[in-house]
Amino acid sequence: MLCMIIQVVNPVSGRRARIERRILGKVLHLACFHGWCPERLDSPPPSTSWDTEMVMPYLTPYLSGTVSDTDAAGLLVGLRRVLASEGVGLPSEVYLAVLGLIAIAEGGGFALKPEDASLAEGEAEGPPFSRRDGDMTLPCADRPEIGLGARRNAGF
Repeated sequence: MLCMIIQVVNPVSGRRARIERRILGKVLHLACFHGWCPERLDSPPPSTSWDTEMVMPYLTPYLSGTVSDTDAAGLLVGLRRVLASEGVGLPSEVYLAVLGLIAIAEGGGFALKPEDASLAEGEAEGPPFSRRDGDMTLPCADRPEIGLGARRNAGF
């Protein structure tokens, strides 16, 4: 099954993540439930539905482009509320995406870019956070200077 991956990058902090489109949609929708008012949406997603297919058309402006510093600050507040109120009950992939977006939004505005479909096809069998280049950096909101592979080789 082919899943679309969105690259989320904060150019200031260097933190980045690769998040499956439907998981990103769920995380953004949760943030809306918890007070985030996205500045790039004409109308908020329906609050009565958790169905990804119903919500995604509303969140499409947030699957590519740039999120402003102001919008990222609001998202950060909403995501922290998500963790505080229902973090324990979230599916692991959603929980990890929330943590990753928190780390990215802490640095201010960020960019979202869908991966090239031809690249995603080659990774369709792997997990959504896998890296093709074998780099063992943290998969979600990693810092470029932290490499798990180096630590593993150093006996940690």
